[in-house]
Amino acid sequence: WLAKIKVGGATFQKSIRVETVKPNRLKINIDFGKEEIYADNDLLKGKLQVNWLHGAPASDLKTEIKVQLRPTKTKFKTYNSYNVDEC
Repeated sequence: WLAKIKVGGATFQKSIRVETVKPNRLKINIDFGKEEIYADNDLLKGKLQVNWLHGAPASDLKTEIKVQLRPTKTKFKTYNSYNVDEC
């Protein structure tokens, strides 16, 4: 952008940089109703809430969710001395 100011017979100009591309900023909240998710769940349903950072709902957006499962140690409160993970 170029700003020009005319005062009387004098003209002043200054080039101004303006960011024209603003990235999309989203606030995403996903809730499956459980603290831990296991691989043996047959059907998993959840709630997805997406808003723009200024607060308006971001509706009709394409959503793709990828999940990474990793092993954890099996623990039982009453049988903490048993090791069932090593075969």
